[in-house]
Amino acid sequence: MTGLAKFTIEWLYMKSIQLQILLYLICFLLMNAYVPVLALNQVKVELKTSEKKGAESLGNIDLYQESYALVIGNDNYTNGWPRLSNGVKDAIAVADELTRQGYTVDLKTDLSAVELKSTLRNFFIMRGQNPEARLFLWYAGHGQTVKGEGFLVATDTPTSDKPDFKLSAIHMRDFGSWVRLAESKHVLAVFDSCFAGTIFTAQRGSPPPSITMATTYPVRQFLTSGDANQLVLDNGAFRELFVRALRGEERADINFDGYLTASELGFFISDRMTNLTQANQTPRYGKLRDKDYDRGDFIIAVLEQQNLLVDKSIKVQATETENLMWESVRQINTASAYQQYLSKYSRGMFTDLAKLQIETLNKKQQKQKKQLKQQKKIVVAKPSKPKEPTYNLQPLVKTVYATEALVAKGKPFVKATTKAVFEKGEQINVIAEVSGLSSQWLQVLEREQEVFISAGLVTDTPPKKSMAQLIKESKAQMGVNTDAGVSEYRQKQCFKDCEGKSYLDMNASTQKSMEDACSFSGDSKQYDFCIKQAKNVWRKSLLKSCESQCQRR
Repeated sequence: MTGLAKFTIEWLYMKSIQLQILLYLICFLLMNAYVPVLALNQVKVELKTSEKKGAESLGNIDLYQESYALVIGNDNYTNGWPRLSNGVKDAIAVADELTRQGYTVDLKTDLSAVELKSTLRNFFIMRGQNPEARLFLWYAGHGQTVKGEGFLVATDTPTSDKPDFKLSAIHMRDFGSWVRLAESKHVLAVFDSCFAGTIFTAQRGSPPPSITMATTYPVRQFLTSGDANQLVLDNGAFRELFVRALRGEERADINFDGYLTASELGFFISDRMTNLTQANQTPRYGKLRDKDYDRGDFIIAVLEQQNLLVDKSIKVQATETENLMWESVRQINTASAYQQYLSKYSRGMFTDLAKLQIETLNKKQQKQKKQLKQQKKIVVAKPSKPKEPTYNLQPLVKTVYATEALVAKGKPFVKATTKAVFEKGEQINVIAEVSGLSSQWLQVLEREQEVFISAGLVTDTPPKKSMAQLIKESKAQMGVNTDAGVSEYRQKQCFKDCEGKSYLDMNASTQKSMEDACSFSGDSKQYDFCIKQAKNVWRKSLLKSCESQCQRR
Protein backbone atom coordinates (compact mmCIF):
# COMPACT_ATOMS: atom_id res chain seq x y z
CA MET A 1 0.00 0.00 0.00
CA THR A 2 1.40 3.41 -0.99
CA GLY A 3 1.87 6.18 1.54
CA LEU A 4 -0.82 8.30 -0.16
CA ALA A 5 -3.38 5.49 -0.02
CA LYS A 6 -2.63 4.80 3.64
CA PHE A 7 -2.92 8.51 4.47
CA THR A 8 -6.24 8.72 2.61
CA ILE A 9 -7.72 5.73 4.49
CA GLU A 10 -6.65 7.13 7.88
CA TRP A 11 -8.04 10.58 6.98
CA LEU A 12 -11.41 9.09 5.96
CA TYR A 13 -11.52 7.01 9.15
CA MET A 14 -10.86 10.06 11.35
CA LYS A 15 -13.51 12.02 9.47
CA SER A 16 -16.04 9.20 10.06
CA ILE A 17 -15.28 9.27 13.80
CA GLN A 18 -15.68 13.05 13.90
CA LEU A 19 -18.97 12.79 11.98
CA GLN A 20 -20.23 10.17 14.43
CA ILE A 21 -19.41 12.41 17.39
CA LEU A 22 -21.07 15.37 15.65
CA LEU A 23 -24.25 13.37 15.10
CA TYR A 24 -24.25 12.34 18.78
CA LEU A 25 -23.90 15.97 19.80
CA ILE A 26 -26.73 17.07 17.49
CA CYS A 27 -29.00 14.37 18.92
CA PHE A 28 -27.98 15.39 22.41
CA LEU A 29 -28.84 19.06 21.76
CA LEU A 30 -32.15 18.18 20.08
CA MET A 31 -33.18 15.97 22.98
CA ASN A 32 -32.31 18.65 25.48
CA ALA A 33 -34.38 21.17 23.55
CA TYR A 34 -37.56 19.19 24.16
CA VAL A 35 -36.89 17.34 27.44
CA PRO A 36 -38.02 19.32 30.48
CA VAL A 37 -35.50 19.86 33.28
CA LEU A 38 -36.80 17.95 36.29
CA ALA A 39 -34.50 19.49 38.89
CA LEU A 40 -33.20 22.99 39.44
CA ASN A 41 -29.52 23.89 39.56
CA GLN A 42 -30.06 24.76 43.21
CA VAL A 43 -30.88 21.89 45.56
CA LYS A 44 -32.84 21.96 48.84
CA VAL A 45 -32.79 19.04 51.28
CA GLU A 46 -34.53 18.21 54.51
CA LEU A 47 -32.21 17.50 57.45
CA LYS A 48 -32.99 15.08 60.28
CA THR A 49 -31.80 15.37 63.86
CA SER A 50 -30.09 11.94 63.62
CA GLU A 51 -29.66 8.95 61.34
CA LYS A 52 -32.26 6.96 63.28
CA LYS A 53 -35.42 6.00 61.46
CA GLY A 54 -38.26 8.42 62.27
CA ALA A 55 -35.92 11.13 63.58
CA GLU A 56 -37.35 14.66 63.82
CA SER A 57 -36.86 17.16 61.03
CA LEU A 58 -34.59 20.19 61.35
CA GLY A 59 -36.20 21.80 58.31
CA ASN A 60 -34.99 22.41 54.76
CA ILE A 61 -31.69 23.99 53.80
CA ASP A 62 -30.14 25.11 50.50
CA LEU A 63 -27.46 22.46 50.08
CA TYR A 64 -26.18 23.49 46.65
CA GLN A 65 -26.29 26.83 44.85
CA GLU A 66 -24.73 25.45 41.64
CA SER A 67 -24.35 22.04 40.01
CA TYR A 68 -21.59 21.35 37.48
CA ALA A 69 -20.76 18.15 35.60
CA LEU A 70 -17.82 17.20 33.40
CA VAL A 71 -18.59 14.17 31.20
CA ILE A 72 -15.73 12.50 29.30
CA GLY A 73 -15.98 9.60 26.84
CA ASN A 74 -12.98 8.06 25.05
CA ASP A 75 -13.32 5.54 22.20
CA ASN A 76 -10.68 6.31 19.61
CA TYR A 77 -7.45 4.99 21.21
CA THR A 78 -4.47 5.29 18.85
CA ASN A 79 -1.34 4.11 20.67
CA GLY A 80 -1.71 0.38 21.34
CA TRP A 81 -4.84 0.29 23.51
CA PRO A 82 -7.92 -1.43 22.01
CA ARG A 83 -10.62 0.87 20.70
CA LEU A 84 -13.87 1.07 22.66
CA SER A 85 -17.38 0.99 21.27
CA ASN A 86 -19.56 2.72 23.85
CA GLY A 87 -17.39 5.26 25.69
CA VAL A 88 -18.66 8.25 23.68
CA LYS A 89 -22.20 6.88 23.43
CA ASP A 90 -22.42 6.36 27.20
CA ALA A 91 -20.98 9.82 27.87
CA ILE A 92 -23.68 11.44 25.72
CA ALA A 93 -26.44 9.48 27.50
CA VAL A 94 -25.08 10.48 30.92
CA ALA A 95 -24.73 14.13 29.86
CA ASP A 96 -28.34 14.09 28.68
CA GLU A 97 -29.63 12.76 32.00
CA LEU A 98 -27.50 15.12 34.10
CA THR A 99 -28.87 18.06 32.11
CA ARG A 100 -32.39 16.88 32.97
CA GLN A 101 -31.31 16.75 36.60
CA GLY A 102 -30.32 20.45 36.51
CA TYR A 103 -26.54 20.20 36.06
CA THR A 104 -24.51 22.52 33.86
CA VAL A 105 -22.76 19.94 31.71
CA ASP A 106 -19.42 20.06 29.84
CA LEU A 107 -19.18 17.13 27.39
CA LYS A 108 -15.71 16.09 26.11
CA THR A 109 -14.77 13.15 23.87
CA ASP A 110 -11.57 11.39 22.77
CA LEU A 111 -9.16 13.53 24.79
CA SER A 112 -5.39 13.27 24.37
CA ALA A 113 -3.10 13.21 27.42
CA VAL A 114 -2.53 16.99 27.32
CA GLU A 115 -6.22 17.69 26.80
CA LEU A 116 -7.32 15.28 29.53
CA LYS A 117 -4.99 16.77 32.16
CA SER A 118 -5.87 20.39 31.35
CA THR A 119 -9.61 19.64 31.17
CA LEU A 120 -9.65 17.97 34.60
CA ARG A 121 -7.56 20.68 36.29
CA ASN A 122 -9.62 23.51 34.78
CA PHE A 123 -12.87 21.83 35.81
CA PHE A 124 -11.94 21.37 39.46
CA ILE A 125 -10.29 24.79 39.79
CA MET A 126 -12.56 27.01 37.66
CA ARG A 127 -15.91 25.26 38.22
CA GLY A 128 -15.03 24.54 41.83
CA GLN A 129 -14.62 28.16 42.98
CA ASN A 130 -18.00 28.23 44.75
CA PRO A 131 -17.96 26.38 48.13
CA GLU A 132 -21.74 25.90 47.83
CA ALA A 133 -21.52 24.02 44.53
CA ARG A 134 -21.39 20.33 43.71
CA LEU A 135 -19.02 18.93 41.07
CA PHE A 136 -19.69 15.69 39.25
CA LEU A 137 -17.25 13.86 36.94
CA TRP A 138 -18.06 10.97 34.58
CA TYR A 139 -15.14 9.26 32.83
CA ALA A 140 -15.62 6.39 30.36
CA GLY A 141 -12.40 4.97 28.92
CA HIS A 142 -9.43 2.80 29.69
CA GLY A 143 -7.92 2.59 33.17
CA GLN A 144 -4.85 0.65 34.26
CA THR A 145 -3.22 -0.61 37.45
CA VAL A 146 0.58 -0.80 37.68
CA LYS A 147 2.08 -2.19 40.90
CA GLY A 148 -1.06 -1.29 42.85
CA GLU A 149 -1.26 2.27 41.50
CA GLY A 150 -4.23 3.41 39.41
CA PHE A 151 -3.99 5.43 36.18
CA LEU A 152 -6.40 7.04 33.69
CA VAL A 153 -5.43 6.36 30.08
CA ALA A 154 -5.80 9.10 27.43
CA THR A 155 -6.37 8.27 23.76
CA ASP A 156 -2.68 8.78 22.84
CA THR A 157 -1.17 7.22 25.99
CA PRO A 158 1.31 4.38 25.26
CA THR A 159 0.66 0.92 26.68
CA SER A 160 1.74 0.25 30.27
CA ASP A 161 4.80 -1.79 29.20
CA LYS A 162 6.36 1.32 27.62
CA PRO A 163 8.63 3.55 29.79
CA ASP A 164 6.74 6.75 28.83
CA PHE A 165 3.38 5.34 29.97
CA LYS A 166 3.61 7.08 33.35
CA LEU A 167 4.56 10.38 31.66
CA SER A 168 1.33 10.36 29.67
CA ALA A 169 -1.22 8.57 31.88
CA ILE A 170 -2.88 10.40 34.78
CA HIS A 171 -1.82 9.00 38.14
CA MET A 172 -4.75 8.74 40.55
CA ARG A 173 -2.67 10.32 43.29
CA ASP A 174 -2.38 13.41 41.07
CA PHE A 175 -6.12 13.23 40.55
CA GLY A 176 -6.58 13.16 44.32
CA SER A 177 -4.60 16.40 44.54
CA TRP A 178 -6.75 18.07 41.87
CA VAL A 179 -10.06 17.30 43.62
CA ARG A 180 -8.60 18.96 46.75
CA LEU A 181 -8.02 22.16 44.72
CA ALA A 182 -11.79 22.61 44.32
CA GLU A 183 -13.48 24.87 46.88
CA SER A 184 -16.82 23.15 46.33
CA LYS A 185 -17.97 21.16 49.34
CA HIS A 186 -19.02 18.03 47.44
CA VAL A 187 -17.24 16.23 44.57
CA LEU A 188 -18.23 12.86 43.07
CA ALA A 189 -16.14 11.12 40.38
CA VAL A 190 -17.56 8.10 38.56
CA PHE A 191 -15.16 6.02 36.42
CA ASP A 192 -16.53 3.52 33.93
CA SER A 193 -13.16 1.76 33.93
CA CYS A 194 -11.11 -0.44 36.21
CA PHE A 195 -8.03 0.35 38.28
CA ALA A 196 -6.84 0.09 41.87
CA GLY A 197 -8.52 2.61 44.17
CA THR A 198 -5.36 3.68 45.94
CA ILE A 199 -6.62 7.16 46.82
CA PHE A 200 -9.93 6.26 48.41
CA THR A 201 -11.11 3.94 51.14
CA ALA A 202 -13.64 1.39 49.92
CA GLN A 203 -16.99 1.77 51.64
CA ARG A 204 -18.90 -1.25 52.94
CA GLY A 205 -22.25 -1.72 54.56
CA SER A 206 -25.55 0.06 53.98
CA PRO A 207 -25.70 3.86 53.58
CA PRO A 208 -27.02 6.07 56.42
CA PRO A 209 -30.84 5.84 56.79
CA SER A 210 -31.31 9.62 56.94
CA ILE A 211 -29.75 12.88 55.76
CA THR A 212 -28.29 14.77 58.70
CA MET A 213 -26.00 17.74 59.23
CA ALA A 214 -23.03 15.38 58.66
CA THR A 215 -24.20 14.99 55.06
CA THR A 216 -23.41 18.65 54.40
CA TYR A 217 -19.71 18.37 55.38
CA PRO A 218 -17.04 18.45 52.64
CA VAL A 219 -16.47 15.14 50.86
CA ARG A 220 -14.66 13.67 47.85
CA GLN A 221 -16.30 10.44 46.70
CA PHE A 222 -15.47 7.90 44.01
CA LEU A 223 -17.20 5.07 42.14
CA THR A 224 -15.49 2.70 39.68
CA SER A 225 -17.23 0.15 37.43
CA GLY A 226 -14.65 -2.54 38.22
CA ASP A 227 -11.79 -3.47 40.48
CA ALA A 228 -8.09 -3.70 39.57
CA ASN A 229 -7.24 -6.15 36.75
CA GLN A 230 -10.89 -6.93 36.01
CA LEU A 231 -12.30 -6.91 32.47
CA VAL A 232 -14.98 -4.19 32.40
CA LEU A 233 -17.73 -4.97 29.90
CA ASP A 234 -17.99 -2.38 27.13
CA ASN A 235 -21.72 -2.98 26.65
CA GLY A 236 -23.33 0.01 28.40
CA ALA A 237 -24.61 -2.00 31.37
CA PHE A 238 -22.90 0.17 33.98
CA ARG A 239 -24.17 3.38 32.33
CA GLU A 240 -27.68 1.92 32.02
CA LEU A 241 -27.88 1.21 35.77
CA PHE A 242 -26.49 4.67 36.58
CA VAL A 243 -29.03 6.51 34.41
CA ARG A 244 -31.96 4.42 35.62
CA ALA A 245 -30.98 5.10 39.22
CA LEU A 246 -30.98 8.86 38.59
CA ARG A 247 -34.41 8.64 36.95
CA GLY A 248 -35.85 6.73 39.88
CA GLU A 249 -36.56 3.68 37.74
CA GLU A 250 -34.46 1.54 40.08
CA ARG A 251 -34.79 1.24 43.86
CA ALA A 252 -31.42 2.90 44.44
CA ASP A 253 -32.89 5.25 47.08
CA ILE A 254 -32.47 2.72 49.86
CA ASN A 255 -34.03 4.74 52.69
CA PHE A 256 -36.93 6.01 50.49
CA ASP A 257 -36.43 9.61 51.55
CA GLY A 258 -36.55 10.98 47.99
CA TYR A 259 -32.81 11.83 47.84
CA LEU A 260 -30.25 9.71 45.98
CA THR A 261 -26.85 10.02 47.68
CA ALA A 262 -23.48 8.87 46.35
CA SER A 263 -23.34 6.22 49.10
CA GLU A 264 -26.72 4.83 48.05
CA LEU A 265 -25.75 4.92 44.37
CA GLY A 266 -22.46 3.11 45.06
CA PHE A 267 -24.14 0.46 47.20
CA PHE A 268 -26.88 -0.14 44.60
CA ILE A 269 -24.60 -0.34 41.52
CA SER A 270 -21.97 -2.44 43.29
CA ASP A 271 -24.61 -4.96 44.40
CA ARG A 272 -26.40 -5.14 41.04
CA MET A 273 -23.33 -5.35 38.80
CA THR A 274 -21.69 -7.97 41.02
CA ASN A 275 -24.80 -10.16 40.84
CA LEU A 276 -25.42 -9.63 37.13
CA THR A 277 -21.86 -10.57 36.17
CA GLN A 278 -21.47 -13.35 38.77
CA ALA A 279 -18.71 -11.34 40.49
CA ASN A 280 -16.67 -11.03 37.27
CA GLN A 281 -17.11 -7.25 37.55
CA THR A 282 -17.26 -5.76 41.06
CA PRO A 283 -17.65 -1.96 41.25
CA ARG A 284 -15.92 -0.16 44.14
CA TYR A 285 -17.00 3.05 45.87
CA GLY A 286 -15.71 5.08 48.79
CA LYS A 287 -14.32 8.39 50.04
CA LEU A 288 -10.96 10.16 49.77
CA ARG A 289 -8.41 9.13 52.39
CA ASP A 290 -8.35 12.57 53.97
CA LYS A 291 -9.94 13.56 57.29
CA ASP A 292 -11.03 16.88 55.77
CA TYR A 293 -12.92 15.27 52.90
CA ASP A 294 -14.45 12.02 54.16
CA ARG A 295 -17.47 13.05 56.27
CA GLY A 296 -20.21 14.30 53.97
CA ASP A 297 -22.27 12.62 51.25
CA PHE A 298 -22.87 13.84 47.68
CA ILE A 299 -26.58 14.15 46.79
CA ILE A 300 -26.74 13.36 43.10
CA ALA A 301 -30.50 13.52 42.48
CA VAL A 302 -33.73 14.62 44.16
CA LEU A 303 -36.13 11.84 43.24
CA GLU A 304 -39.25 13.28 44.92
CA GLN A 305 -39.39 15.97 42.22
CA GLN A 306 -39.72 13.39 39.45
CA ASN A 307 -43.21 11.95 40.25
CA LEU A 308 -41.99 8.38 40.14
CA LEU A 309 -45.30 6.76 39.17
CA VAL A 310 -44.32 3.67 41.12
CA ASP A 311 -46.57 1.13 39.45
CA LYS A 312 -45.40 2.05 35.97
CA SER A 313 -41.76 2.29 36.91
CA ILE A 314 -41.80 -1.13 38.56
CA LYS A 315 -43.01 -2.72 35.33
CA VAL A 316 -40.44 -0.86 33.27
CA GLN A 317 -37.78 -1.72 35.82
CA ALA A 318 -38.59 -5.43 35.67
CA THR A 319 -38.35 -5.51 31.87
CA GLU A 320 -35.17 -3.47 31.65
CA THR A 321 -33.53 -5.38 34.49
CA GLU A 322 -34.32 -8.66 32.79
CA ASN A 323 -32.86 -7.34 29.53
CA LEU A 324 -29.73 -6.23 31.35
CA MET A 325 -29.30 -9.57 33.08
CA TRP A 326 -29.88 -11.46 29.84
CA GLU A 327 -27.21 -9.40 28.10
CA SER A 328 -24.75 -10.13 30.90
CA VAL A 329 -25.62 -13.85 30.82
CA ARG A 330 -24.99 -13.94 27.08
CA GLN A 331 -21.59 -12.33 27.60
CA ILE A 332 -20.65 -15.01 30.18
CA ASN A 333 -22.21 -17.83 28.08
CA THR A 334 -22.01 -20.70 30.57
CA ALA A 335 -24.68 -23.22 31.57
CA SER A 336 -24.57 -22.00 35.19
CA ALA A 337 -25.17 -18.38 34.09
CA TYR A 338 -28.22 -19.37 32.05
CA GLN A 339 -29.45 -21.49 34.96
CA GLN A 340 -29.18 -18.49 37.26
CA TYR A 341 -31.30 -16.48 34.81
CA LEU A 342 -33.95 -19.25 34.81
CA SER A 343 -33.98 -19.38 38.61
CA LYS A 344 -34.83 -15.67 38.68
CA TYR A 345 -37.06 -15.50 35.59
CA SER A 346 -38.78 -18.88 35.32
CA ARG A 347 -41.35 -17.31 32.94
CA GLY A 348 -39.16 -14.60 31.47
CA MET A 349 -38.89 -13.33 27.92
CA PHE A 350 -35.81 -15.43 27.22
CA THR A 351 -36.72 -18.61 29.13
CA ASP A 352 -36.91 -20.87 26.06
CA LEU A 353 -33.66 -19.49 24.68
CA ALA A 354 -31.93 -20.05 28.02
CA LYS A 355 -33.09 -23.68 28.17
CA LEU A 356 -31.97 -24.28 24.60
CA GLN A 357 -28.56 -22.74 25.27
CA ILE A 358 -28.10 -24.85 28.42
CA GLU A 359 -28.87 -27.99 26.40
CA THR A 360 -26.44 -26.94 23.66
CA LEU A 361 -23.63 -26.17 26.12
CA ASN A 362 -24.17 -29.45 28.00
CA LYS A 363 -24.02 -31.46 24.77
CA LYS A 364 -20.85 -29.65 23.79
CA GLN A 365 -19.31 -30.39 27.18
CA GLN A 366 -20.28 -34.07 26.99
CA LYS A 367 -18.79 -34.32 23.51
CA GLN A 368 -15.53 -32.80 24.73
CA LYS A 369 -15.40 -35.24 27.66
CA LYS A 370 -16.04 -38.17 25.31
CA GLN A 371 -13.30 -37.03 22.95
CA LEU A 372 -10.88 -36.66 25.85
CA LYS A 373 -11.79 -40.12 27.12
CA GLN A 374 -11.24 -41.63 23.68
CA GLN A 375 -7.89 -39.91 23.39
CA LYS A 376 -6.78 -41.49 26.65
CA LYS A 377 -7.77 -44.96 25.37
CA ILE A 378 -5.90 -44.69 22.11
CA VAL A 379 -3.09 -47.24 22.06
CA VAL A 380 -0.29 -46.80 19.60
CA ALA A 381 -0.35 -49.82 17.28
CA LYS A 382 2.85 -51.84 17.30
CA PRO A 383 4.56 -51.81 13.93
CA SER A 384 4.22 -55.13 12.13
CA LYS A 385 7.34 -57.21 11.82
CA PRO A 386 8.91 -57.07 8.37
CA LYS A 387 8.39 -60.23 6.37
CA GLU A 388 11.48 -62.42 6.20
CA PRO A 389 12.92 -62.92 2.73
CA THR A 390 12.81 -66.43 1.31
CA TYR A 391 15.94 -68.45 0.62
CA ASN A 392 17.02 -71.86 -0.74
CA LEU A 393 19.57 -74.42 0.46
CA GLN A 394 22.03 -76.02 -1.96
CA PRO A 395 23.84 -79.13 -0.60
CA LEU A 396 27.53 -78.45 -0.03
CA VAL A 397 29.80 -80.65 2.06
CA LYS A 398 33.17 -79.24 3.01
CA THR A 399 35.30 -78.18 5.94
CA VAL A 400 36.07 -74.51 6.69
CA TYR A 401 37.86 -72.62 9.44
CA ALA A 402 36.79 -69.50 11.38
CA THR A 403 38.98 -66.48 10.54
CA GLU A 404 37.84 -64.80 13.76
CA ALA A 405 35.50 -65.52 16.64
CA LEU A 406 31.97 -65.71 15.17
CA VAL A 407 28.42 -66.53 16.15
CA ALA A 408 26.09 -69.02 14.51
CA LYS A 409 22.42 -68.01 13.96
CA GLY A 410 19.24 -70.03 13.91
CA LYS A 411 18.40 -68.43 10.53
CA PRO A 412 20.55 -66.78 7.86
CA PHE A 413 19.88 -63.25 9.11
CA VAL A 414 22.00 -60.91 11.19
CA LYS A 415 19.17 -60.26 13.69
CA ALA A 416 18.29 -63.96 14.11
CA THR A 417 18.78 -65.72 17.43
CA THR A 418 22.34 -66.80 18.30
CA LYS A 419 22.63 -70.59 18.63
CA ALA A 420 26.41 -71.26 18.94
CA VAL A 421 29.82 -69.59 19.07
CA PHE A 422 32.97 -70.62 17.16
CA GLU A 423 36.45 -69.64 18.20
CA LYS A 424 39.06 -68.26 15.81
CA GLY A 425 40.68 -71.06 13.79
CA GLU A 426 38.01 -73.58 14.81
CA GLN A 427 37.08 -76.24 12.25
CA ILE A 428 33.50 -76.05 10.99
CA ASN A 429 31.64 -78.68 8.94
CA VAL A 430 29.47 -77.16 6.17
CA ILE A 431 26.38 -79.08 4.99
CA ALA A 432 24.72 -76.55 2.64
CA GLU A 433 25.03 -73.19 0.93
CA VAL A 434 22.28 -70.50 1.20
CA SER A 435 21.07 -68.88 -2.03
CA GLY A 436 18.48 -66.16 -2.76
CA LEU A 437 19.78 -63.61 -0.23
CA SER A 438 21.85 -60.48 -0.73
CA SER A 439 24.57 -61.75 1.66
CA GLN A 440 26.32 -65.14 1.60
CA TRP A 441 25.54 -67.65 4.35
CA LEU A 442 26.52 -71.27 5.02
CA GLN A 443 24.53 -73.92 6.84
CA VAL A 444 26.76 -75.86 9.24
CA LEU A 445 26.35 -78.62 11.79
CA GLU A 446 27.19 -77.91 15.41
CA ARG A 447 26.37 -80.64 17.95
CA GLU A 448 23.31 -81.95 16.08
CA GLN A 449 22.11 -78.38 15.40
CA GLU A 450 21.77 -76.99 11.90
CA VAL A 451 22.89 -73.38 12.23
CA PHE A 452 24.03 -70.62 9.89
CA ILE A 453 27.26 -68.63 9.70
CA SER A 454 28.40 -65.80 7.46
CA ALA A 455 30.48 -67.10 4.55
CA GLY A 456 32.75 -64.08 4.76
CA LEU A 457 34.05 -65.07 8.21
CA VAL A 458 35.45 -68.50 7.24
CA THR A 459 38.19 -69.82 4.96
CA ASP A 460 39.03 -73.14 3.34
CA THR A 461 42.68 -72.84 4.40
CA PRO A 462 43.51 -74.33 7.79
CA PRO A 463 45.13 -71.88 10.19
CA LYS A 464 48.82 -72.13 10.94
CA LYS A 465 49.38 -74.05 14.15
CA SER A 466 51.68 -72.92 16.95
CA MET A 467 54.46 -75.16 18.25
CA ALA A 468 52.42 -75.90 21.39
CA GLN A 469 49.44 -76.90 19.24
CA LEU A 470 51.57 -79.19 17.08
CA ILE A 471 52.98 -80.92 20.18
CA LYS A 472 49.46 -81.45 21.57
CA GLU A 473 48.25 -82.95 18.29
CA SER A 474 51.32 -85.22 18.09
CA LYS A 475 50.77 -86.49 21.61
CA ALA A 476 47.11 -87.03 20.88
CA GLN A 477 47.83 -89.09 17.80
CA MET A 478 50.34 -91.24 19.70
CA GLY A 479 47.90 -91.81 22.56
CA VAL A 480 50.14 -90.11 25.06
CA ASN A 481 47.97 -88.53 27.74
CA THR A 482 50.40 -86.56 29.77
CA ASP A 483 48.35 -83.39 29.68
CA ALA A 484 44.67 -82.97 30.42
CA GLY A 485 44.53 -80.40 27.62
CA VAL A 486 45.75 -82.97 25.11
CA SER A 487 42.99 -85.38 26.09
CA GLU A 488 40.37 -82.66 25.77
CA TYR A 489 41.68 -81.62 22.39
CA ARG A 490 41.75 -85.23 21.12
CA GLN A 491 38.19 -85.85 22.24
CA LYS A 492 36.94 -82.62 20.67
CA GLN A 493 38.70 -83.43 17.39
CA CYS A 494 37.09 -86.87 17.45
CA PHE A 495 33.67 -85.29 17.82
CA LYS A 496 34.37 -83.09 14.81
CA ASP A 497 35.32 -86.12 12.76
CA CYS A 498 32.10 -87.85 13.84
CA GLU A 499 30.01 -84.96 12.52
CA GLY A 500 31.71 -85.21 9.14
CA LYS A 501 31.32 -88.99 9.04
CA SER A 502 27.59 -88.72 9.72
CA TYR A 503 27.31 -87.13 6.27
CA LEU A 504 30.01 -89.05 4.40
CA ASP A 505 29.64 -92.67 5.67
CA MET A 506 26.16 -93.35 4.26
CA ASN A 507 26.65 -96.09 1.66
CA ALA A 508 24.56 -96.64 -1.46
CA SER A 509 22.64 -99.56 0.06
CA THR A 510 21.49 -97.45 3.00
CA GLN A 511 20.60 -94.56 0.67
CA LYS A 512 18.43 -96.87 -1.53
CA SER A 513 16.63 -98.33 1.50
CA MET A 514 15.66 -94.78 2.55
CA GLU A 515 14.38 -93.90 -0.90
CA ASP A 516 12.30 -97.10 -1.12
CA ALA A 517 10.82 -96.46 2.33
CA CYS A 518 9.79 -92.91 1.37
CA SER A 519 8.31 -93.75 -2.03
CA PHE A 520 4.91 -94.67 -0.56
CA SER A 521 3.55 -91.28 -1.64
CA GLY A 522 3.55 -89.81 -5.09
CA ASP A 523 3.73 -86.29 -3.67
CA SER A 524 7.23 -84.85 -4.17
CA LYS A 525 7.02 -82.60 -1.12
CA GLN A 526 6.13 -85.48 1.18
CA TYR A 527 8.90 -87.57 -0.38
CA ASP A 528 11.53 -84.86 0.23
CA PHE A 529 10.34 -84.41 3.79
CA CYS A 530 10.53 -88.17 4.45
CA ILE A 531 14.09 -88.42 3.03
CA LYS A 532 15.22 -85.51 5.17
CA GLN A 533 13.78 -87.00 8.32
CA ALA A 534 15.32 -90.42 7.55
CA LYS A 535 18.73 -88.88 6.99
CA ASN A 536 18.46 -87.01 10.30
CA VAL A 537 17.66 -90.26 12.12
CA TRP A 538 20.61 -92.03 10.41
CA ARG A 539 23.00 -89.22 11.21
CA LYS A 540 21.95 -88.96 14.84
CA SER A 541 22.36 -92.72 15.26
CA LEU A 542 25.75 -92.75 13.57
CA LEU A 543 26.88 -89.64 15.44
CA LYS A 544 25.86 -91.13 18.77
CA SER A 545 27.76 -94.32 18.06
CA CYS A 546 30.84 -92.40 16.96
CA GLU A 547 30.81 -90.11 19.99
CA SER A 548 30.55 -93.11 22.28
CA GLN A 549 33.74 -94.42 20.73
CA CYS A 550 35.39 -91.01 21.24
CA GLN A 551 34.55 -91.01 24.93
CA ARG A 552 36.12 -94.49 25.43
CA ARG A 553 39.46 -93.35 24.06
